Amino acid sequence: MIWFAANWRTVLLSLLAAALAIVIVWASWQRADIVSLRAERDQLETRVEAYKEATKLRRVDDMRRAEISAGAEQFDQDMAKEEGGDAPLGNYLATGARKLWP
Repeated sequence: MIWFAANWRTVLLSLLAAALAIVIVWASWQRADIVSLRAERDQLETRVEAYKEATKLRRVDDMRRAEISAGAEQFDQDMAKEEGGDAPLGNYLATGARKLWP
């Protein structure tokens, strides 16, 4: 007890130094976690942007395909209305048509 009474400042400073060391180690771990989480966030943001771009391209492609389909349907109707539109195809053309439209 006498030793503690004589060295209480040293003991207190040692405890404070130990507490400070613990806080510094804990803070460095937290910083490492923050850095890794930021990196993960950046990767996810990049993926989201890529998905947005892919969705945009898909939407444009779908619109283009719809236009082509509508044009092809109109062409088929026009061809069917013309003279001979319902006539049977020759063997050569029928074979080719079956390969294209099974």
